[in-house]
Amino acid sequence: MVEPLVSWLIRELEDRAWSHRELARRAGLSQTTVSQVIAGQRSPTWDFCAVIAGPLGVPVDEVFVRAGLKPPLPPAVEEEREAVAILRAVPALVRDTVMVQLRALAGEEPVRMLQGTDEGDVSYQADEDLAAELLAEFRKLPRVWKVEAVREVGRLRRYSEMQVRFVGEGEEDDSG
Repeated sequence: MVEPLVSWLIRELEDRAWSHRELARRAGLSQTTVSQVIAGQRSPTWDFCAVIAGPLGVPVDEVFVRAGLKPPLPPAVEEEREAVAILRAVPALVRDTVMVQLRALAGEEPVRMLQGTDEGDVSYQADEDLAAELLAEFRKLPRVWKVEAVREVGRLRRYSEMQVRFVGEGEEDDSG
């Protein structure tokens, strides 16, 4: 996976008319380190990628993706602009809670079970870090939102357990 980084880095240096030494100087690295990465003799580390991003004027995440250290973002979706506008408009507390829910929906460390009542504390039975994060965010919610939050999590859990069946699937063929 390093090949995309090396090819890209060579092109970037050529476009700028920089030597390995110049990139090393600007990034605060040794020339040997830069040369070894470009020659494929040394794998790029997170630190290497982070420090070369600055002098090259590119986002650090872009370098991480090119080095194979981070997966690329999935393609853009239609709702992105609306979601960003909404996130920017809500208070930080709400943003944090929404992000925890989005992470759970995206399959990052799914919460296995939520049990609670309309009043009082909510208890979780899960062993993932996300469950603890979700609980911490849940405790920050205003009391009036907690009932709805419990309902939403239950609804999402029910949806995740549903079996999907396509129209016509499993039906007998009556044409015969």
